[in-house]
Amino acid sequence: MENIEKTFKSIKHLINNTVKTISPSNSIFEAAQRMQLEEIGTLIVVDEENRPIGIITDRDITVSVVADGRDPQETIVEEIMTSELIVANENLGIFDLIKLFSKYSVRRIPIIKRDRLVGIVSVDDIIVVVATELSNIAMTLSSNSKMV
Repeated sequence: MENIEKTFKSIKHLINNTVKTISPSNSIFEAAQRMQLEEIGTLIVVDEENRPIGIITDRDITVSVVADGRDPQETIVEEIMTSELIVANENLGIFDLIKLFSKYSVRRIPIIKRDRLVGIVSVDDIIVVVATELSNIAMTLSSNSKMV
């Protein structure tokens, strides 16, 4: 029981600290190259002080640049990034984070500490933890079951 409480009390153990960032003044071409190089689909847009100010995804590039016939070398990140960014504090509980994912229909949430970016958590990260804990419960129950 103690292990489950630790798992769900805080999101600190879920945070991916190697979050990839980009400046709002970079071109979309540079953003796409970075995504390709890093094999990722999302970049967090940060200001000079590493404060998250937006997010850009490969879908944003496809829909807002390619499909609109815009030049990726002339279009800058700031023009198409989502600036209404949902962020969470690193001390938030996992259930509160799940509520944020649900309420705002987002797949990734940047994690901050004192307004500075420290990492990111995705819906997939949450699913892995919840599925693992449910599997552990099922295994415990099945091994403790007595045949009648």
